[in-house]
Amino acid sequence: MAMRVPAEDVHLTQGTLKSFQRPGNGQTLTCSFCPDCGTRIHYVPERSPDQVSLKPGTLDETGWLRPTVHFYASSAKPWVKIPDDATAFDTMPKDKSWLRGDQA
Repeated sequence: MAMRVPAEDVHLTQGTLKSFQRPGNGQTLTCSFCPDCGTRIHYVPERSPDQVSLKPGTLDETGWLRPTVHFYASSAKPWVKIPDDATAFDTMPKDKSWLRGDQA
């Protein structure tokens, strides 16, 4: 799961993350993680350095979190229930039309 947010809105409150780079969707992703426990915190796509794909499971409060876009739905396990009002793609779309608001 990833949550796209403006990089300027992400603030680390303590510690220093470590990072590595990996290929992803035709670009390099810089992935950051906690050096103590190894938990992935976020990644920054090379083509959109002003956006951070935050791993929402790392947030202190997640009760408000509700996924709205699902990718690779064609390979979802039968027990995965995608809400009727969510957007689902069988694969990863080539364009970014699924981004909402000023993130497009």
